[in-house]
Amino acid sequence: MRLSLIVRRPRVLSHRSRCLFGFLSSLLLGMLLLGSPPSVAAQTCAEGSTAVNNRGSALAGDCTALLGLKDTLRGTATLNWATTEDMDNWDGITVAGTPARVTKLELSSQSLSGTIPSSLSSLTGLTTLDLSYNQLTGTIPDLSALTSLTELNLGYTDTLTAAPIPSWVNSLTNLTSLNLIFTNRTGDIPTVSALTDLEYLSLNSTNRTGSFPDVSGLTKLKTLNLSNNAFTAGNF
Repeated sequence: MRLSLIVRRPRVLSHRSRCLFGFLSSLLLGMLLLGSPPSVAAQTCAEGSTAVNNRGSALAGDCTALLGLKDTLRGTATLNWATTEDMDNWDGITVAGTPARVTKLELSSQSLSGTIPSSLSSLTGLTTLDLSYNQLTGTIPDLSALTSLTELNLGYTDTLTAAPIPSWVNSLTNLTSLNLIFTNRTGDIPTVSALTDLEYLSLNSTNRTGSFPDVSGLTKLKTLNLSNNAFTAGNF
């Protein structure tokens, strides 16, 4: 049996092909050496920016904090917060006081699908925080630094991770309204005895069991909503 040996001459790359191959090789090597591209730096609000409009360093700090947490909070939703837009026109934002601060963050029903960032606690001028009727996930961070809060509304955010009502709520002694309806809370309800200015408390449909803490000292309380729970005892 005769064997036939076939020898093919190697194909010679054209000059153009060699240049393209060299470019791609260099690009790949650069990506391997440098790793993933650096993330875009967080925006900083200058006092003279359009957003702050020369209303002081405190508001500039609030502006920078909000831009830093914007993407975490909004998820796939849209917020018009930007250094090129006056903060008076920002979605859900109220600026007031002397010195000027962000005093209200009201983003109810904005289709927010992110998480509640812990950096919200830097907005110490807040008197109102309303994130109700959204699809937020994750846990409720420690917001005990927001001691000026008079209204905290996280109602109808049952996409949050199941967890107890945080004990730091009792440190928000200026609260007049606390709404945690449909927020997927579990476990025992912490004491709220320090919330002596509380007028409205809603824990409706939080699937709670066990006893309810003593609220006899909350003499200003006008509305107490505990429906659709399974409390076995309480002090009212």
